[in-house]
Amino acid sequence: MASLWVLCCFYSYSNAYDQQYQVGDTGPNGGIVTGVTVESVLSDSITELIGDFLETTDTYTYTETIVEELEQTTYETVQVTQEVTTENLLNTYTDTNINIVGSDYGMTGAEITTGNQSQGGGSRVYDIDVSDYDDIQEIDYGSTVYSHSSNSSVPLCANTTGDCKDQFKITVNLYNDGTLVKSYTHNYYDINWTGSQDYSYNQDVSALTFNTAELELYGMDAGYTSGYYGPGFSDMFFTATYNQIYNIINTIINTIEQTTIKQTTEYVYSSEYIPPVEEVYTDFVVDVSFEMDFQSNEPETISFEFEVVEDTSGEIEIQMTSFEDEMQVDFEVVELEMPEEMEVEIDVAQEEPDSEPAQESDMETEEEGKQETVQQKPTKEQVAQKIMARVVEQGNQTVLNNVKLAVMAQLADTDGFDAYQAKTLEDAELYISEIMYDSKQIDDPYARDYSLAQDYIMEQIVNSQYGRN
Repeated sequence: MASLWVLCCFYSYSNAYDQQYQVGDTGPNGGIVTGVTVESVLSDSITELIGDFLETTDTYTYTETIVEELEQTTYETVQVTQEVTTENLLNTYTDTNINIVGSDYGMTGAEITTGNQSQGGGSRVYDIDVSDYDDIQEIDYGSTVYSHSSNSSVPLCANTTGDCKDQFKITVNLYNDGTLVKSYTHNYYDINWTGSQDYSYNQDVSALTFNTAELELYGMDAGYTSGYYGPGFSDMFFTATYNQIYNIINTIINTIEQTTIKQTTEYVYSSEYIPPVEEVYTDFVVDVSFEMDFQSNEPETISFEFEVVEDTSGEIEIQMTSFEDEMQVDFEVVELEMPEEMEVEIDVAQEEPDSEPAQESDMETEEEGKQETVQQKPTKEQVAQKIMARVVEQGNQTVLNNVKLAVMAQLADTDGFDAYQAKTLEDAELYISEIMYDSKQIDDPYARDYSLAQDYIMEQIVNSQYGRN
């Protein structure tokens, strides 16, 4: 009967995975988190016995999926063409035979008046820079013109050599890098009105390329030879209308959804204490008895007892005492407790010997004729054979094996072996003739060469480890 006591201790260690993002947090890409899922997968598990502890390591892979909304800003550039008219571009000018009104020449409101016929009249020329304007479509220019009151009464210049009706002109010249591209001239002769009138002009210049312009205002007091009573001018202007291209940058904000996946590996450790097994053995009794009869002149009964001992490994040992010459064998009995009692009893009746009974032989001699009956006495070997035969009939292999060992021990020639062990071997003296052995060293003429060759080979082996030859 055996019992097993096991005391187990179990503990485990794990770092619980912490979810990194929550709904409403700022996501890994800067957006607002709208959804988070965490998935745990057992990717590996290792179990090993270390001492009295059963160590288990579980590897978990955590996958956290973060969904966030991002505002994506893009910029769109749109070109818009718009017609734009400049302000009055007249600024710098050059005057020739011009009177800056400071005294009254009968042309109230005029800014300037022009010279007489003997001077060749008078003029003001404006220099205009239009290089800052691309794609000029049209130009507008003009002035308010003033006429002396005499022009209403004097004759035409073709009808007299004296004072006659005055004349004026307004001219625009267009240049591209100093080269005249186009000229517009407006001549007025024999003016017959008094006071002031507005003169304005519009020109389509979309097909022209130019970067500078001139505006000339000319007047002459025809048929008169003194003073500055020629036509006057005021409110002069020059404007350009061009297509201005605007780059309109539109800001476009789109909301997109982006998913980010983060993976983390976590190790979960557990340990279970498994103490050593405590085995309890109890004694059991094997009662084996049997009788064996051997044929002889006088019936004899041989009985013996033997000890069966089971050690912790489960092996059975049988101890027997020695056979007596009178064929009486005594064995010591040790009782061992087993799950169930096993009893073997063998009754051996008087049997015929394995060989035919010894027959009587008639022996006649010259001296005496006499019949003699020879009877054989059982030997140890015969007794052992009988014992083994009976044990075999029981069918218990364990008992059979141990009985074999016990019988072999009894049949052994222990006395002879003890006598052999008691003998002592004496060492014999060994004499070696001085002629056969000489301690003088014999010189080898090739020893130095072999030694150098051996050193060279060893150096090559060492150098080969470092890639050197």
